[in-house]
Amino acid sequence: MFKKGLAVFAVACLGGGAFAGFALSTSRDQPNFHDLTLRGKVDKAFMVMTKTGALTFTSASFTNLTADTIPVPASGNYRAIVRFSAESQCSAASWCSADIFVDGVEANPKVGSDFAFDSPGGSAFDSLSMDRTSDVIAGTGSVRNVEIRVDVAVIGGGSWRLDDWSVVTELIKV
Repeated sequence: MFKKGLAVFAVACLGGGAFAGFALSTSRDQPNFHDLTLRGKVDKAFMVMTKTGALTFTSASFTNLTADTIPVPASGNYRAIVRFSAESQCSAASWCSADIFVDGVEANPKVGSDFAFDSPGGSAFDSLSMDRTSDVIAGTGSVRNVEIRVDVAVIGGGSWRLDDWSVVTELIKV
């Protein structure tokens, strides 16, 4: 009888704690320290681009790392969520920057070369990643291909070695 009562008490405590945690996590009184919240539906498509060979960049101006297209349906509104990850070795004077463009428009947050994907010093090689979200992509009445592009720059001069990289794009209906 004692074990049964203890089990009921434990379940009640765990359930109450879970409910309190949920209530705290969904409270509207909590501050939001972000600029943009996006929610999507289940409808989505994806595209993956990868490369296992190392590439070295020396340009202080943005240079294209990779680009391809993803088909956008004829109707509806969509957003592209693009993730870029790579093994990185930055030997720049300042930092190594990456930028993601969707349909020719810089994805959010739009910060240009102000984003430091990697900085000189530290480990010889780091596994790093970033993600960006496009503005709304509206259907145009017919299926069209939208370009997803990743550009890189070595800010202040120097070199940047990228290896074993991946770009994953999810197209989500909003």
